[in-house]
Amino acid sequence: MKQYVEIGRIMGAHGVRGDLRVDPYNPESELFVPGGVVYLRENDAYRSFQITLVTGATRGLRLHLQGVETCEAAKALYRAELFYPRDAFAATTDNENYIIDLIGIDVFDADTGRRYGKLLEIIATAANDAYVVEDGGREIVFPATKDVIVEVDVKAGRMRVRPPEGLLDVYES
Repeated sequence: MKQYVEIGRIMGAHGVRGDLRVDPYNPESELFVPGGVVYLRENDAYRSFQITLVTGATRGLRLHLQGVETCEAAKALYRAELFYPRDAFAATTDNENYIIDLIGIDVFDADTGRRYGKLLEIIATAANDAYVVEDGGREIVFPATKDVIVEVDVKAGRMRVRPPEGLLDVYES
């Protein structure tokens, strides 16, 4: 499992004092607070920055990070990802997983063992999530329901699914 979890992306500079426009991946997250700490990845190392200002913006948040004091310094961070230590997140229960742990796992048919590909994306819908599985440029979207998702084993990096009748026909025609 990853040591740090991506929690947002810097989308640009705001003003002349080094403020940043940030797109938080969870807008309701309580991680973005004055006095809190976020991490930026530089090469393969993570560097901590204390948050000194948080305000709402038209889209996302406006943050000020200690040590980023000029517009030029803020612009240099454009598209940088913000991270938070994995061990700071609450432990999951037996039937819970963090999205970060699901992305990239192999997806197999529960009955035949056929490999469908890797879980590429999770889409939130009104009824239930949908899991986008990709293999060689082909995508299959599985509804994330109890009937379809038979087993998830994050440690083994695999998920077993039982597609609803007719679902695969849509993709194989």
